[in-house]
Amino acid sequence: MNNSEFLSRIRYSGYLGRVMSAEDAATFIRPGMVLGVSGFTIAGYPKAVAGVLADRARKGEKLDLTVYSGASLGEEFDGELARVGAFRARMPYQTNKDLRNAINAGEVSYHDVPLGQMPVWVKNKFLRPVDVAIIEATAIDENGNIIPTTSVGTSNIYAECAKQVIIEVNTYVPACMEGVHDVYSPARPPHTKPIPIERVGDRIGTPYIKVDPAKVVAVVESDIPDNVSRIGNVRQNLDERLDPADVETPRGMRERGCSDFYDQFHSVCPLYVSIFPHSIIPYLSEKVKPPRGISMSRGGFFSCFFVSRSTERCFRLLWFCSDRSSADWKNRESAERYP
Repeated sequence: MNNSEFLSRIRYSGYLGRVMSAEDAATFIRPGMVLGVSGFTIAGYPKAVAGVLADRARKGEKLDLTVYSGASLGEEFDGELARVGAFRARMPYQTNKDLRNAINAGEVSYHDVPLGQMPVWVKNKFLRPVDVAIIEATAIDENGNIIPTTSVGTSNIYAECAKQVIIEVNTYVPACMEGVHDVYSPARPPHTKPIPIERVGDRIGTPYIKVDPAKVVAVVESDIPDNVSRIGNVRQNLDERLDPADVETPRGMRERGCSDFYDQFHSVCPLYVSIFPHSIIPYLSEKVKPPRGISMSRGGFFSCFFVSRSTERCFRLLWFCSDRSSADWKNRESAERYP
């Protein structure tokens, strides 16, 4: 392990002695275990260790793994492990063709859980406990906490509840992702309180996932990108619906409409996103009805906002767990006033 970029992202010295190959890290995972893995809508999921597990199953080892995630995982995880018969059970969501076929054939147990309920069930021990969490990271901070990559989902709960944690530091993800996330976990019922967010710009959590360093057994290098699809068709469809002349976009963006903004973010990471310049959000909520999926299940979820700020085209992901029954689409003034 002599990758200077990789090692520079591990700022907690206590983990340097736990740096190892994906093959060695995978030895902590034994047949029949429950894994809690990062990843949401084919973004931010572990890839290096998953490849090793697939190889083990391909060589004849019967893994019988139960895997919890935030939502769907990429081809390198759900696809590879499904094709080699490594799954015993899968929750709470998936979109992979081969895994779907295995589920429908009765080869893999599957429970399609409301995504917002998954963290509640895990925290309250309604499900089998997580043996090993595998979390993809942009970096590790000075206290051993995990800076997420392109998703959060339920990663913070798996890191909290797992007996052991494996961290995959993915150097493909730019280091500037640090500071983007806002990770917040509500208290367990019946002590849950309203989420203290009043404006789009509010931050209520941390830019990292808290983890007990004593539980971290391995830190693995990865440089594999998320296996996501471009959103060109989405951009085209929205451009056909919107007349840029009717949209009050930020300074310098009126003539470009939506296209230039979408070009900056060519792949969708989270599932529920508002990916428009801030002054377009109220317009879209009237002209293009928000997707049904934007409603949030009680008990824990997140919302994300990509916000364009003048010519900088900066973006910010606001992650939070929600205890509300649905998104408040009527209160849009904060989005209009966002600087």
